[in-house]
Amino acid sequence: MTAPATPLGSAQLPELEASLLRGLSLARLAVFAWMVVVVIVARNDVANPWVAWGGLGVIGVWSLWEFARVRAPMTQRFAGIVTVIETGLAAALLIADPWVWTSTVGQRYASAWPLMPVLAAAIIWERRGGLVAALTLGAVNAVALAGLAFVGELARLADAGGQSLSIASTVALWLVAGLAAGAVVERLGRAERRVAQAEVREEMARELHDGVLQTLAVVQRRSTDSELSRLARDQELDLRSWLFGDDDLAGPELALGPALRDVARRAERTHRLRVQVVGVGLDEDAGGGTEAAVDPSIIAALAGAAGEAMTNAAKHGNAGAVTLYVELDDDAVFVSVKDDGAGFDVEGAEAGIGMSQSITGRIEAVGGRVGWRSTAPHGAEVSLTVPLTDGRNQRRRGAEPR
Repeated sequence: MTAPATPLGSAQLPELEASLLRGLSLARLAVFAWMVVVVIVARNDVANPWVAWGGLGVIGVWSLWEFARVRAPMTQRFAGIVTVIETGLAAALLIADPWVWTSTVGQRYASAWPLMPVLAAAIIWERRGGLVAALTLGAVNAVALAGLAFVGELARLADAGGQSLSIASTVALWLVAGLAAGAVVERLGRAERRVAQAEVREEMARELHDGVLQTLAVVQRRSTDSELSRLARDQELDLRSWLFGDDDLAGPELALGPALRDVARRAERTHRLRVQVVGVGLDEDAGGGTEAAVDPSIIAALAGAAGEAMTNAAKHGNAGAVTLYVELDDDAVFVSVKDDGAGFDVEGAEAGIGMSQSITGRIEAVGGRVGWRSTAPHGAEVSLTVPLTDGRNQRRRGAEPR
């Protein structure tokens, strides 16, 4: 039986966001306490005690309720509604200044309270939510102070130039806080999902390695049915791809490791090769590791050249196995494609389209170099080296109009 679809926004708030909101509830209480201290210290400058203490009473009750309610499970919709209401409270605090102070005290009545709904919106809706909340409160702040200037009240709060600078600085702080908090939540969410997926893969890999994977390998070696052998190989490749997490590392453009493994899988399916992909730095986090420094044009060139080298090994060298070795550091990428085929005479070989264009042409286009080594009949090796910085500069130079 199919479970009913969950209505949009009624899903349970993830634990990451819920825990961040719990931390924010402590900050909200601290800000409220500071607002109380400011009013007490500047009590001689309070124009309307009822407004000042009444507003603090509302904020105090709200802060305590927020502190209590975030300890219980909640839906994203409910958390969003609460944040919208809190944004309205923050706007009211910004507008309340002329009814609270008789003169400037160097501190807005709202204090840092408007930052609370900005951060809450960033936690719930990530960067977009933080940006919208910050811009909304910034507009309220500007309109409120413009109204004060219109009725002649701005002069007693501060000089016009200083107030304008204060408005700009405050809004900039809200914007930066909202965007930064949203970005942190996005990164933490991705990291949390990746860790969870890695744990699942690791557990499944332990279970599958000595069972399913080895069984599939035995079927390929011993089966006399070519179709059965091909199906077993395809299933092994798909399973290994999932265990490596290539699909998660792949974005709109594949990272280096997934791109090379994808080429290796295609070569195995097309030419019945056994390709082993090994390397140094190959599986670093594509979201922030060394792989993130590899330009997509370099990845495409290396993948294309490596694929052509494996095709040559199968078609012309009658190879049965290929080792695809990758070494990745901050300065360059080195890829070696070594096969167990018949090899060829490097000095006497005539460079065809595959060697000159598909391999050498691709690598030289991104500022790299190609090396060939073979001792017939002991296989061949194609080495591809691309400097990371030079490759990017080469790409930019090639894109410049002449």
